[in-house]
Amino acid sequence: MSKRINKKGKICLAMLAMIFVNSSFTPKDGNEEHIITKIDKDYFNEELNKTSLITILPEELDELDYENLDNENENNYVQVLENNEDILNLSKLSLKEIYELGEDKVDEYYNTYGYTEAINYVLEHYNLTEEEFKVLCAIVMAEANPTYTDTYAVINTIYNRTKSKSSINFVQAFDLDGHSLYCQAITPNQFIVYENGNYKTFYGTLEGERFRAILDFLISEKPIHNYLNFLSNILDVPNSVQFVEGGNKYFSLLTEQDRVSEDKVSLKQ
Repeated sequence: MSKRINKKGKICLAMLAMIFVNSSFTPKDGNEEHIITKIDKDYFNEELNKTSLITILPEELDELDYENLDNENENNYVQVLENNEDILNLSKLSLKEIYELGEDKVDEYYNTYGYTEAINYVLEHYNLTEEEFKVLCAIVMAEANPTYTDTYAVINTIYNRTKSKSSINFVQAFDLDGHSLYCQAITPNQFIVYENGNYKTFYGTLEGERFRAILDFLISEKPIHNYLNFLSNILDVPNSVQFVEGGNKYFSLLTEQDRVSEDKVSLKQ
């Protein structure tokens, strides 16, 4: 019995050690890098090197055969998994795959790992520099009603322009890349907040609900509309659509004849 109690004590200590090690993985907010401190990392690696893991679930603790466990290698210990296997597995999926799992899993991922990988994905996928991305986000936030939905609709509009032959040609007339989200946003006579500098109020804002709206659209690429233009809600715009009360008024549909790709687009519900 004393041997069993001693072994159980070792297991408890090992479990506490694992909890301590796991605490070094506390996620940061926003877009900060998530790192393990050198001390925690060295301790973690050292423990793994000198032990072998027996993985069980919490509900299996009471059924653990401690007597047979005594016959295992003296350094064996039990790693108890909390009910967070889905969170851990998210790190093995691509961002596109995570977005296919639904909003709850996307929230879970960002709450655990932050925005760093998402930003890197957007920069690479859309061929943007970090500076261009910050300017683009600032323009979108300055143009949108201060809601998630209208911010989503504004970045959706700029994206639609990169798929429009006429919009691409307009931007390229200024010797800019009409396929670029950034160039579509900074082209003269397009977005007043860029020309008057008001976008600078939001420059570098890479957190919050509105930033999340931009990431959600650019990663999922699920449009809620096929419009190429919008104007302020205070203006009378015939045949326009508003997605939120007090939001911009969207108009001028991207037609299939004007679309650079023949692929049909299904609007996000």
